[in-house]
Amino acid sequence: MRLIAHLVRMARATLTLLLWAYAFVLMGYLGLRAVVGDGLWWLSWLNNFAPYYFLPLIFTLPLSFALRLKRSALVHGFLALVATIWLLPRFLDTPFQRVARLNESERALTVVTFNIRGDNPQLDSFFSWLRSTNADIVLLQETPASWTHNGIPQLLDPYPYQVSLPIGAGQWGEVILSRQPIVGHERYRVQGFPHDRIEIEWAGERIAIYNVHMVIPQRATARLTQRFYRNYLNMILKYDDSIRNDQIDELLALLANERLPFIAAGDFNTSDNAVAYERIAARLRDSFREGGRGMGSTWPHARVAGLPSFIPPLIRIDYVWHSDEFQTLTTFVGPPLGSDHLPVIANLVLRESP
Repeated sequence: MRLIAHLVRMARATLTLLLWAYAFVLMGYLGLRAVVGDGLWWLSWLNNFAPYYFLPLIFTLPLSFALRLKRSALVHGFLALVATIWLLPRFLDTPFQRVARLNESERALTVVTFNIRGDNPQLDSFFSWLRSTNADIVLLQETPASWTHNGIPQLLDPYPYQVSLPIGAGQWGEVILSRQPIVGHERYRVQGFPHDRIEIEWAGERIAIYNVHMVIPQRATARLTQRFYRNYLNMILKYDDSIRNDQIDELLALLANERLPFIAAGDFNTSDNAVAYERIAARLRDSFREGGRGMGSTWPHARVAGLPSFIPPLIRIDYVWHSDEFQTLTTFVGPPLGSDHLPVIANLVLRESP
């Protein structure tokens, strides 16, 4: 009996220690994020996955009550409140979204963005799915090399207006497809990287559409180099979002001078949990936050990324942003189509002029 009692006390002490260790680590992270933001490379990397750090609360909060640890329950309850305030709105239908649906008076402009991955083996599935969306504008990144010179012949019927951009060699081209005539086209640059901007007529107004592909937030070499590092650990040690953040600032400065209602969509290589996301959201409207529900994660698709198949996409890095002249009706994430990204589909309407 004494042995059992001793084991029970040891188990209780161990659980108590673990509960407090988790609480202190999470509070330390939140405090550091609030003060430092993305000023440290490893903290910036951690910020990308912030919502997942609250998942243990599902177990730690009831466990604190079960063990009658009042202070622990209070701390874990506070952390659960923080998680609720931060994350619950992502799963609710906002008043803005409901009003937008009620005010719909014309057909929405359907926009698809997709980092298709140049070596995608399921292009036929992508073609079939895209036709089913009846999208008006399609923005593609990391396209096959042949597309960036000749467009996409298989889609000339629904999309007779196409703009393609080769970027270097391999899988880094971009393509814009449009059902409507392209009445304006120019190349813009962020940090020296070229991208396409087009103009079309929609609902009696000329609008601008930007295809966006930010660089991967990595440096050329890892901070520590040892032979036993696996690929994903090496990716973490290479993490560096400085150029990507400069691209964001440069794009926002460019859009600040845009004279037309605009849409800026593509692969931003920026998690919506990152501090840099808030800089974009302060200036532009995120169609998924307005018209979507849930986490909306688009990367990585496990099978393509070489991860265990049970792991879902972890972060949202593909977006359809827009100016104040638009409002979002619905936005959702599409199915797996052979890329490590998932596509995003947004339905937008122009606001009525006052």
